[in-house]
Amino acid sequence: MTNPDPNPNPWPDALEILRTTTTKATFDTWLANTTATVNDDGSLTIHVKNNYAIGWLENNLRKPISRALAGVTGQELDIRYEVGGGPEPEPEPRARPEPGPGEFSVELISFDPAHWGHVITQRYTLVFWQPLLGFSFQVWVTLRAFAWNFETEGWPTIELLADICANGNRHRLTGRNERVDRKPQVGALEILAKARIIHVRTEGKGRKTQYYFRVLDNLPLLTPRQVEELTPALQQRHKEWLWKCSIDYEEWEQLDFGSLIEPE
Repeated sequence: MTNPDPNPNPWPDALEILRTTTTKATFDTWLANTTATVNDDGSLTIHVKNNYAIGWLENNLRKPISRALAGVTGQELDIRYEVGGGPEPEPEPRARPEPGPGEFSVELISFDPAHWGHVITQRYTLVFWQPLLGFSFQVWVTLRAFAWNFETEGWPTIELLADICANGNRHRLTGRNERVDRKPQVGALEILAKARIIHVRTEGKGRKTQYYFRVLDNLPLLTPRQVEELTPALQQRHKEWLWKCSIDYEEWEQLDFGSLIEPE
């Protein structure tokens, strides 16, 4: 008969308790992607994504975490926090055939907002990112929808994307260079790429250009700099949204980033 583990990891069971004793927004934002290890001295090290998350957990969830662990183990544990040690990375996707001339491929990549301590819902994205990005937001939404089964439906084309999003105006997507008789035009793809919402790689020229997109599946929390670009009414609504999601407004104001999307 195998002897039971003398130091079983109580964190999975504690997480189930915390799932029911904290709000969904709090759990998904701060706890869902954490792991833990039991140390030789019996203490527990909780692994998080960054130092900001450590500070938030220690200041706001210290007592609920202690109670949950005590409920599992029957005793109070010495709790430590450490950056790193997250879930195992996803396996590499299998190779896909290359799109042909004038076609494009889409690969959805999941931005992990927990790295910055936030998990954002689709409704948040619609309410706040959409007015920030304008027309480019529609292009992002459409690109996400094109992560379809290429084996049965084939590759979409830039012309199709232009028909859907820009009434056939390809330049609204790809932009165009300045000439003597016209001003330059910045396309939605360039705007999304600068915002690091998509990553674009191209091969070829003109209408035979092949496009390869890596597209964020979810957009993160807006930063104070980004919210300043919204209308006063939406700025106030964003402040109320943070409160509803149990995100400390004063701490959020200290985020000195242009965006929480990390560069490549």
